Amino acid sequence: MTARVPPPLHRQQTDLPIEQHAPAITDGLAAGSLVLTAEPGAGKTSIVPLLAAEFAAGTVLLVQPRRLAATAAATRLAALTDPPGAVGHHVGVTIRGDRRVGPLTVIEVMTEAVLTNRLHRDAELPGVSTLVFDEFHERNLHSDLAFAMALEARATLRPDLTIVVMSATIDPHSIADHVAANTDPQAPEPCVLTLPGRTFPVETHYLHRPPRARWADEVAATARQVAQTVTGDVLVFVPGRREIDDVVGQLGDLARAGKDVIGLHGGSEASTRAVVLSDSGPQRIVVATAVAESSVTLPRVEAVVDGGLERRARFDAESGLGRLETGYVNQFSAEQRRGRAGRTRSGHCYRLWSQEDHRHLELEAKPEIVVGDPATVAFELARWGDPHAESLPLLTAPGQARTASGIGLLAGLGLVDDDGRLTDRGKQAGRLGVHPRLGALVLAAADGEFVSLGGPAPVEVGARVAALIDLGRVDRRTNLVAVLESEWRSLASPAQRILRRVGQGHKAQRRDGSGGANESRRPEHLDQLVAAMLTRAWPDRVARRIEPSPSPNLSGNRSTGRPDPGLRFQVAAGRVVVLPRRAESELQRSEFLVVVEAGGTGDQLMIHQAVPVDRATVMQNAAHAIESRDEVTWDVGSGVVKAERLRQLGAIVLHREPIRQPDPAQVQTALGEGIRRHGLSVLPWNGAAEQLRARMAWLHEQAPDIWPAVDDEALLGRMHDWLDLSQCRRPSDIGRLRVADGLLTLLGWKARRQLDELAPVERQPPKGRPRRISYETGRPVWSVRVQQLLGLDRHPLVGPNQVPLTIELLTPADRPAQVTNDLPGFWRGSYTAVRAELRGRYPKHAWPEDPTAG
Repeated sequence: MTARVPPPLHRQQTDLPIEQHAPAITDGLAAGSLVLTAEPGAGKTSIVPLLAAEFAAGTVLLVQPRRLAATAAATRLAALTDPPGAVGHHVGVTIRGDRRVGPLTVIEVMTEAVLTNRLHRDAELPGVSTLVFDEFHERNLHSDLAFAMALEARATLRPDLTIVVMSATIDPHSIADHVAANTDPQAPEPCVLTLPGRTFPVETHYLHRPPRARWADEVAATARQVAQTVTGDVLVFVPGRREIDDVVGQLGDLARAGKDVIGLHGGSEASTRAVVLSDSGPQRIVVATAVAESSVTLPRVEAVVDGGLERRARFDAESGLGRLETGYVNQFSAEQRRGRAGRTRSGHCYRLWSQEDHRHLELEAKPEIVVGDPATVAFELARWGDPHAESLPLLTAPGQARTASGIGLLAGLGLVDDDGRLTDRGKQAGRLGVHPRLGALVLAAADGEFVSLGGPAPVEVGARVAALIDLGRVDRRTNLVAVLESEWRSLASPAQRILRRVGQGHKAQRRDGSGGANESRRPEHLDQLVAAMLTRAWPDRVARRIEPSPSPNLSGNRSTGRPDPGLRFQVAAGRVVVLPRRAESELQRSEFLVVVEAGGTGDQLMIHQAVPVDRATVMQNAAHAIESRDEVTWDVGSGVVKAERLRQLGAIVLHREPIRQPDPAQVQTALGEGIRRHGLSVLPWNGAAEQLRARMAWLHEQAPDIWPAVDDEALLGRMHDWLDLSQCRRPSDIGRLRVADGLLTLLGWKARRQLDELAPVERQPPKGRPRRISYETGRPVWSVRVQQLLGLDRHPLVGPNQVPLTIELLTPADRPAQVTNDLPGFWRGSYTAVRAELRGRYPKHAWPEDPTAG
């Protein structure tokens, strides 16, 4: 099939700074690879796609990081065509839930996720001449994936495809080097352009950082004060939609005074008012998320109020949750925000933190591919056919541990095999356009797994649940079922799109024309159905309450005086999360929850949305993730071995029962773990074992390459090599272990033969019986009476390095007299004084003047 070639496109001339560099941009397009950095206000988003459309026959795909940015860019580009047209004519847009593209479309603006899906469907991109990646500095997961996929597709299928990367702040040379390394060596080198923009001076004002409890209050107060001192618009940055609602609510007095107070985020209905290019109308106070940092040009902004917080998607391995983490903005984002005040006039930026705070901010955010949900990363890689990212030319690799984690999650859902390759079910899920977990949920419902619960068709409910979670609707209610009830009708359209893809659309059409159930009231058994579905899709997000019941002390913790955040729940994946006290009573009463969304700051993870679930539903619908195991532990203090059979969902113990006769091997393992936990002191060390260990420790110090380490860490780490627990059936058997024999097993036959020679237990003096050598102080010490050494004129040497043996000289009563490492020197020197003293105290003993004569 021949791809459609769009008609030529003509554009209007503008006064944007980038216009004068149009010839250089066209040369870069001719090279096939262009990396362009341009200061804010240069006009790169407005002009480069139009130049690309004029340069080559074929469709230009302009890729934006957000839906709002894509819509705004399409609106702007449509206004700059000659003649101007509406979106859907020469300039189209494709975002989730909205596709406006016609037969005359030359430029199609889309989000990065849309491009990723298109590349999965057909990597050749028929009819496309140019890919333009805009605002590439954000390094979202789909921008990294789509960029790498495009490079690989060009190298293997489409050598004529032109790739453009644009941003105000990327390092162009590192991007160009990566492009060159993954392009045909015969092709021209990537063109790198750095172009000036059109910005105005911005004065920065540093304020104090407000406490979190009063953060929204102080942001609103600062915005109010600034709005009263400037004539232009004020842009206020907050981390998310909840904070937008808080601040907008507090600025109601400004709205009543005739000012336009707007909340701006990716899904806001007020977006059109905020982005419309108009020099008239009342002063606007736009309270926005990071969507306003770079993706959208807001006119008339004279002042920026930066609250200093941003919300980032992070995957929390301890909870299995893709958490929304609220933290301090990085320096790069802070500069992006500041620049919003200097696009059309000189302005001011008010930062709610100090200059000292600013110096301690991170320079830039990490790419999402290394901090985001590994299941999404693994699923996209599996769809591309490279599950371990072995050949895909990614700018930043996700890492083996992350891909392995993602593959494990997907394999549990039946979407990939153990090697990470897509199963047939995985291929079906990929066509649904939602998160792989949600895809698995819808497919399970389509297979009839939940029909026994009654109520509306389970696949319809599954599609609505998937649409609700995928759209990320923000609601003050914590119970997702309550949100679903209120949004039931509004979710019909996005749910129907999912149903069509899963092949179940005809079932929904029989209910009503919109494609969804026509109930105006709460569908019967909806709560049980949703709980069962989410338990099946997210068994690792099942959480069990670890507090016995809701505390009556809702105002605070009586023991500490601090506010009580709520009830604590143990998530199957391992993390403890907190259910806020404001959550609905059915959540607070429930023993189990499925956590859908969580977020927070620092170590405290708060549940934003969840559904209550009962034990029976968990046991039935998470059965594929529940494991039985025997747990045998040794309590050293009581000397008791405890054996139980557990049924566990991750970190949650669902059931336990005692084992009367545990497996001896498990008992031995428990004893070993007890020794590791409590230390070697629990073993029956006798004098011989302690002396042997001291001798071996000294030899290791003398020759570490030959003699093994025997410190606590080394012995515990190699316990299976020297400590034989095979005959231990109960804790009392440990008392019969022969520790010294075990230590000797660490030595080879040659070392055993040399042990007594190099580190002897005792030594024979010239006179009397053998005397013991002690190694307990870390060096060999021979304690011997002075008279027993008479006649010895050479100092004894020991060890592999033949070092002098430390001699502790004793009196006839075995009391220390002197220590020496040079016996001949002692005879020649201090012996005279020692002899004089000891002759008076021990006159019956012989004290010759010449001790070497014996």
